[in-house]
Amino acid sequence: MKKHSVPGHVFVVHGRLQDVTCDAIVIPTDTSFIVEPHWDDVMGVHKHDKPAGWSEGHFGPAPPGKGERQLFWYLDVADDDRVIDLDRLGERFAQLTAEIVAGFVGTDPVRDRAQHLIALPLLSAGKGGHAPEGAIARLLPTFTQLAAEHHVDFAAVVLDRERFEALQRRRLETLGLGVDRSVVGSGRTRAAISTTPEGKVVDQGQAAPTAEDGQVPDWMGPDGQAARLGRRAAQRGLSLMIGAGVSAGAGLPTWDALLEGLRAHVPKADETLVKGMNHLSPLDQAELLERLITLDIAGPKDATFGNAVITTLGLDGKTKVRPALGHLLLAGLQCPQAVTTNYDRLYEAAFKGQHTLTPATAGPRRAATLPYERPEAGQSWILKMHGDAEHPESLVLSRSSFVSYDSAHRPAGSLFQGMLMTSHVLFVGVSFTDDNVLRLTHEVADYLGTSASDSDFGTVLTLGEDAQRARLWKDHLTWHALEAPEPVVAAIKEEIEKSAASAVADKPSAEAGETTKSEAEKRASEWKLLLPWRARALEIFLDIVAMWAVAAAE
Repeated sequence: MKKHSVPGHVFVVHGRLQDVTCDAIVIPTDTSFIVEPHWDDVMGVHKHDKPAGWSEGHFGPAPPGKGERQLFWYLDVADDDRVIDLDRLGERFAQLTAEIVAGFVGTDPVRDRAQHLIALPLLSAGKGGHAPEGAIARLLPTFTQLAAEHHVDFAAVVLDRERFEALQRRRLETLGLGVDRSVVGSGRTRAAISTTPEGKVVDQGQAAPTAEDGQVPDWMGPDGQAARLGRRAAQRGLSLMIGAGVSAGAGLPTWDALLEGLRAHVPKADETLVKGMNHLSPLDQAELLERLITLDIAGPKDATFGNAVITTLGLDGKTKVRPALGHLLLAGLQCPQAVTTNYDRLYEAAFKGQHTLTPATAGPRRAATLPYERPEAGQSWILKMHGDAEHPESLVLSRSSFVSYDSAHRPAGSLFQGMLMTSHVLFVGVSFTDDNVLRLTHEVADYLGTSASDSDFGTVLTLGEDAQRARLWKDHLTWHALEAPEPVVAAIKEEIEKSAASAVADKPSAEAGETTKSEAEKRASEWKLLLPWRARALEIFLDIVAMWAVAAAE
């Protein structure tokens, strides 16, 4: 992937460090190199080797396993085993960041992310000796500056919910978006006097600059879309509809890639048949693959095809799949109910990881997975609308399974429709081409009629503009397009045009007037190249929603 010089973003994530899909993880220790036992679970090791030059540099890499990439880095967060000055800690972390980034040269970000991602715990806690709430204010500007300087993203991962919320509140102030508490309950907020990351006082109504573009964009501010969704989440009035676009961030294949991978499970005698099936619709391709893969003697509940799907997705347990950053950010909103068309359990894993420290008296520590279990009173739940990896016989993928969905899965469809009617639904990673989702949503829209015409039905987060679908649903859904940074969009479009022009120039003179690439092919290339950046824009948007959710919950 071509490198673009885009300032990084500092994410704040509620969860466990070992659950984050990232390029580097910072492990804090002290000058004597005593690594606390709880980091063994994160690293998967029980023996720690002190890096060369530790006493001089106070940081260094942990030796990777055979054939593995460099993932873990140690950082001394003490001063000769005493409480360290925070300015010195910031300088030390800056040196470590430069070392980590130097190792990224020539490597692509994990899971095809647009930017490399460095995950770290609260460096001020534990061996750092500082109260997290006080140190947060000092270290956040350092993270922001380093993200802008090195063009990498940071994820500050916090397991304790109270500390997570304290960090989010401080971020609001750092962005110049302090909240007037007198209007939070009414669903409105306004910017209060605050400071820039450098400590300069910001006048009322003046936006504090950010590292990314010098000012806070409208959608990020107190009257923007992110703040409105955050307030709904805080009031437990927000539900989630999670599509395949979220799991793509964890490295799971897209629908097209899944169909391509399933061809490997077709008997040798039928390989020619599947090679010529591209003219079929995706549902019909899946139908043909199911019939070819499933044994003739199989019964109605046979899981042969489902197992092939699970294996192709990499969900058979042979490789560890961590939740994407999007899963963690969505779970951190603490929505009481969610629906997904995905087969994986990555959202559930993110949710469970965030509730590791929840006292037993606070209720269940995981989300119930419907329809395979019933939620307890007050327990959050997620409905697996198209089946689940742990139940391969239940997967909905082929034409026949979509056609029979209403008769076979009517309660699931009804539950999704009930969610649409009783809450504001945030659609994330949903392409709006799924026949079941479209039909069920249309039925609710028709049933509610004019009562749903205020676009309060739900919000759709789309990767890039989708003007046609936005127009189709404008009476019921709010569409928020997430785009790559303007310099990246311009550079990619220029790259595609140059490639097309070069291909034409290389043709024989008799064909000089022909167009090598059609407009459709150019759009397909543009979509593929912009997708990682748009996915990152989605992550940033969800990160800001979570920030406002904490502010509104106070």
